[in-house]
Amino acid sequence: MATEVGTQFRRALAKAALMPGVGWAVVVVALLGAATRGASPPLLNLAIFVIPGFAFVPATIFVIHLHRAADQATFDRAMRRVLVSAGIGLALLIGAGYALSGLSD
Repeated sequence: MATEVGTQFRRALAKAALMPGVGWAVVVVALLGAATRGASPPLLNLAIFVIPGFAFVPATIFVIHLHRAADQATFDRAMRRVLVSAGIGLALLIGAGYALSGLSD
C-alpha cells in the first residue's frame, strides 16, 4: 500500500514538473498564431525561445515512459530523467526570458 502511494505521488510530481513545458508550448502556439496573422518577430528572439524545447520535449517523452514502466528500475530511471530534463528546461526558459527581456531595450 505504501509503495503504491509513493508511486502515485512520484507520478504526480513528474506531471507537475512538466507545467513550465506546458506554458512554453502555449506561448509557442501563440507565436505561431501571430506569425500566421502577419506579425514578424525578430528571428533571434524566436531562435532563443525555441532552445528550452530541446529539454521540454524529452521530458515529456520520459513522463510517458514513466507511466508505462512495469518494473521499479525502469520507473526510477525515467523519474530521474524527467526531473533532470524538466529542471534543465526550466533553467533554459528562465535564461531565454532574461535574454529576451534584455533584447527589447
